[in-house]
Amino acid sequence: MTARKIDAALLSTMLLPFGVADVEISPSRALSLCCSRVLAMSLIRGVDEAAITNRVEGAGITGHLAPEVARTLLDELDAHENTWKPNTVLAVARAAERALSLSERDIPQLLFRAIKEQASALKLLGRFDEALRETERAEAEAARTEATEFNVAIVRYCRAFILCEVGRTLEATSLLTESRITFAKYGDAVRMEKAVTFEATILYREKRYDEAMALYRGALMAATERGDEQRAALELGHIGHCYTRKGDLKSAREYLSAASGVYRKVGMLVPAARLLRSLARITFRESGRTSLFDDAAATFNALGMIGEWALTLLAHAEEVKERDAGADVSDICRKVYVRASRAAMVVTAAEALEMLVDSARASETTPDLVRMVAASIDAAAMEIHEFAVN
Repeated sequence: MTARKIDAALLSTMLLPFGVADVEISPSRALSLCCSRVLAMSLIRGVDEAAITNRVEGAGITGHLAPEVARTLLDELDAHENTWKPNTVLAVARAAERALSLSERDIPQLLFRAIKEQASALKLLGRFDEALRETERAEAEAARTEATEFNVAIVRYCRAFILCEVGRTLEATSLLTESRITFAKYGDAVRMEKAVTFEATILYREKRYDEAMALYRGALMAATERGDEQRAALELGHIGHCYTRKGDLKSAREYLSAASGVYRKVGMLVPAARLLRSLARITFRESGRTSLFDDAAATFNALGMIGEWALTLLAHAEEVKERDAGADVSDICRKVYVRASRAAMVVTAAEALEMLVDSARASETTPDLVRMVAASIDAAAMEIHEFAVN
């Protein structure tokens, strides 16, 4: 049976998730939980994203209820990991931290979670320096929890993702390996699987697509066996992205279409936007139309995801140059370089810079401003490439 048929069979035999048995609790405890949930949900629903944190102040959260409000907010974040906008995640995570500051008790287990979620959201928003600072705060709180080793590993895994985004791949890989060892020690199969996917993503960025697909397929099988539909859809999408880069457009469409169905059903915003970028590559190769690149870039811009926006424009420039080596993509590359360099996306900035310099030198019609920029940043290009390699 071919790998594609095996993947299709896995998806078709998806297991239903198992429920969790009810736990008996006292009436007073039940009332406390009910009140805290009502307060927490009032902060989330029907409120402008920027105002969520401010609403905590006027929500009437007492010291007794504060930890349960924070716990509910963090549980909601976990439940909507792939469906909320990054700005919403950031606002809710900050609201959870603020609620904990009103608590009568010191609960580092919840505080480290709240701060770590802020770091993850800031990463998606391309605010990498802030994200790294938040991981330092999160690790300090994780070190105060009972499960210190495990919780520190969670934070370092988050930091590894951020470091990968800014081109510090060796540091990221070291932290990833360290985290995987800890997750294995504690028997956390789900986090082990996510770590495998992260390793595959590093391989994907190094253009080692066959190796990446092998890992993605293993993660797909694990997700399917435990009935995790969302995770399985993500892995299908990852495999589709690999096929896109390999030029197998038929297989790419099959996998991306399978993933898209789940994305639409459950509202997985970020994966859906990434899928749109791959579809833009496919459409351009087939017809030369660029409108899907514009749609994908606009989607990431609306989500506030500057890093993904930059990657989308860079993908557009790559496809144009692949079709016509003499095409002038300097305007696209200049936009990417400016935003990627500001976000400390070293590798992306270096790739855009290389294309920008080549385009500027090769074209007499290139605007004077771009030629001037190209001439002035040759030294910077060398430094960026050296940093990316190291």
